[in-house]
Amino acid sequence: MYAKIITGTQKPHMEGEAIRWLREKWAPLLQKANGFISYYAMVEPQTDKVVIITFWENQEDLRSFYQREDAMKLAKQAPASWSSESTIADYAVRLAVDPKNIDCPEEEGGRD
Repeated sequence: MYAKIITGTQKPHMEGEAIRWLREKWAPLLQKANGFISYYAMVEPQTDKVVIITFWENQEDLRSFYQREDAMKLAKQAPASWSSESTIADYAVRLAVDPKNIDCPEEEGGRD
């Protein structure tokens, strides 16, 4: 399993606009993507820091989604309430504990 983590900030008191855009525009595109597992958007209310995490079955599906023309075009249309100073990184998930899915690979490097 792989994850893409995006962190940044939003303009104060603009959370509703961002969440609406994510729900109406971004989520439907993700839900149709090969290998997509789940999506989380979190906000720290005191600082307006935003963390967005998408989980994918494998690295290839993660990369191919974010390279798709429709995904790149939509990402450029992100709400004005979002900071352009974001950090983006991809991670290999080595342990996932979920009430519906427990994944704990036995080998040291985990499972890709």
